Amino acid sequence: MCYYTSCNNANGGKTLMAEKKTVFLTGASGHMGWAGFKELNIVLLLRDSEKNRKKFANYLNDPSVKIVWGDLKKYDDVLKCVEGSDYVLHVGGMVSPSADYYPTKTIQTNTTAAKNIVDAVKAQPNKDDIKVVYIGTVAETGDRNAPIHWARTGDPIKISIYDHYAISKVIAESIFAESGLKYWVSLRQSGILYPDILKNIDPIMFHVPINGVLEWATVEDSGRLLANICEPDVPEDFWRKFYNIGSGKEYCSSALSASAPPRSSLMPTGSSSVTSTVSGMLTRISSRSTCTSEPTSP
Repeated sequence: MCYYTSCNNANGGKTLMAEKKTVFLTGASGHMGWAGFKELNIVLLLRDSEKNRKKFANYLNDPSVKIVWGDLKKYDDVLKCVEGSDYVLHVGGMVSPSADYYPTKTIQTNTTAAKNIVDAVKAQPNKDDIKVVYIGTVAETGDRNAPIHWARTGDPIKISIYDHYAISKVIAESIFAESGLKYWVSLRQSGILYPDILKNIDPIMFHVPINGVLEWATVEDSGRLLANICEPDVPEDFWRKFYNIGSGKEYCSSALSASAPPRSSLMPTGSSSVTSTVSGMLTRISSRSTCTSEPTSP
């Protein structure tokens, strides 16, 4: 099934792409996935639960939405969604605070899902045409107290103790980076700012260091990013890299007054240095989203 991919234009309406594209989205019932779902016409893999049935009831007969009730841990369910897709936006998985209570299940779910997606894409006759977007996390580089509080994508992987969610995301990210797929990208999400965030009362709020630097990505920006990354004019050199994503300086907060080090101080991983910043690229891809760091090639 093929659908038009759409994104919001400046007048608040929908702008259709010239080509018909099929987009497979995981995690559509979560905050970022739901925001992306509202921007796109897509194929969804949803866990068959009463909550999801109710949330997506209005879309069961929508011709622009194909819903597959299934499980990311089951290869055949993932394969059904990947077949015929031009893009795979992998947002789904177990996240904190659930990850704190079910660490083993979190690692199993998030790593198995990544492997199933990679295997399903490789099974397609047009595997080199399918573009895969993985949503990682800035938690992969751990707590960021001074003097290392300005995060870069080239920083060492340094997971905070007991952060099983970050462990699962690092493993899953490596599955995509080492997959051999022609088109993949990892977008490391910062904190998602959504309307009901203050209702999420959990001990996890005390995991944040008092002197740490916080950067947020609004749920609206995150949704636009997912939609606009499916546009045909995304440059070739955008792919096969890692990025940190956020909503810009106005969404940063810190108890520290120290300024960020110059970008030239970053030594990204990989065989060559990075000379171009990603902020302009992601600003174009998402009408407001900017990036906290330069891209890093594997």
